[in-house]
Amino acid sequence: MRPLLGFVLLHGLFLITGWSILRLLRFVPVRPSRFEALAGAGPAMLLGVCSLVPIQAVLLVCGVPLVPVVTLLLTFAFAAAAAVLSRRRAARDATEGSVVLASWRATGRARGMLTALAVAYLAFGTWALAGLPTVGDDARIWSLKGLTLTYHHTLVADIFQNQGQAGAHPVYPLFQPGFEALLFQAMGSAQLRFFHAELWLLFAAAVWTGAYLIAQRPRTITQRPLWLIGLALLVLTPAVIRNLAMGLADVTGGALLAVGTVSLGLYLTAQDWRLLALAVIPLAAAANTKDEELLATLVTLGAGAAIDLVRNQRGAADGPRRWALPWASAAAYMAALIVPWRLWTRAHHLTDSVQPPLPHALSPAFILHRTHQLNQTIAAMLHQTLSEFGWLFAIFILACAAGLRTRGARVTARFYLASIALSIIALVWLYTTTSVPLSFLIPTSMNRTVDVFMIPCAMATAHLVAQLGETCSDNEPRPRAAAVCQPRSTRGKA
Repeated sequence: MRPLLGFVLLHGLFLITGWSILRLLRFVPVRPSRFEALAGAGPAMLLGVCSLVPIQAVLLVCGVPLVPVVTLLLTFAFAAAAAVLSRRRAARDATEGSVVLASWRATGRARGMLTALAVAYLAFGTWALAGLPTVGDDARIWSLKGLTLTYHHTLVADIFQNQGQAGAHPVYPLFQPGFEALLFQAMGSAQLRFFHAELWLLFAAAVWTGAYLIAQRPRTITQRPLWLIGLALLVLTPAVIRNLAMGLADVTGGALLAVGTVSLGLYLTAQDWRLLALAVIPLAAAANTKDEELLATLVTLGAGAAIDLVRNQRGAADGPRRWALPWASAAAYMAALIVPWRLWTRAHHLTDSVQPPLPHALSPAFILHRTHQLNQTIAAMLHQTLSEFGWLFAIFILACAAGLRTRGARVTARFYLASIALSIIALVWLYTTTSVPLSFLIPTSMNRTVDVFMIPCAMATAHLVAQLGETCSDNEPRPRAAAVCQPRSTRGKA
């Protein structure tokens, strides 16, 4: 009884925190309908985990123990802030409604079908993964740290520094171990097997959040549902399910990165600061999952900021000033949640053999002298991507090509191409410059590393396909409903 009660109470805290964030950002109205409350459950769950766990990891570095009582206090702080600010904005929310759901109304049949499929997916995955054993990297890296935090409640440097842990990435951040420790403490005991099901639920919440953000108009779901193919291919990919079943962090980090990437893509389209504020929450959590996700998060933010700056410079004279404040705020939030753990690892002299020898690895001459490793990495990454995500990667490239030729989707397509390409380059650089032999590293990690950019590819594909469908409808001549959608630059030239 205690494990079930603790599980329900902890997830209630996550839901309350996430719902408070949605209210703070006015993504939901003050008094939501039943449909709005149901639709916001997945995003609320994801935002609650992505905000509470990284904040408690920072407090942990500062000496505050990782215990559910702190989670309760943080939840109360979020809920109080949401209540105060929502009361002040009640009149405004009554007229504006929510940012996303005010225009999201699917038919009852579509709603029922999607809900049934989502419930079946969640139930089957939870049942199938709940009894799997803890083996491999889950036992050596993630659950070892999770159990340390479960029973000690603090960072024990000796455990991170011991010889057994020294070869198991002791500098990896604390998002997944912290999440695991909070769950075990709430349930009263370590539930190592059940944590695989918890990762499944978090992944499902991430996909749910991506769909929640993309589906902004009625016809997105009912009249043009092709964008759902990208998400369907993602949740049914065997490599993704296998990674979750083994209790690893690659899919978790990739899914959080994907949600943040799609929210950034929406921000570049709508220029609504609330979408940027929403994006940095899962991005900060992704950066606190693994080093690979940290690199991908940094280049994704950089690509978004650069594209937004170029567009603001072209739009108005005060464009750079208008651009600076939201991106500076996002950078400050990211730094506040990323830097403390890195300072702690430096202070305790923790190192990772996989990390490249900086600053030597940044030298072009050093990379040019490792062309064999470069070619080996590119070949292995290409093979792994095509064998695990072949159809999905092909659809992503086609969607980006179509987006670049369509005025309404051009900025979004540029951002997704740039962020994915830079993430791939960052990973290739990591493999090329590491001192660990690639004969060992590629067979043991490449099948998981590609998740870092392929899961964002899936959600980016869904967003691009939905946006292209909207643009085609807007450009379609009303008297001729069967006209083929063409980019605006080519219409009328036939």
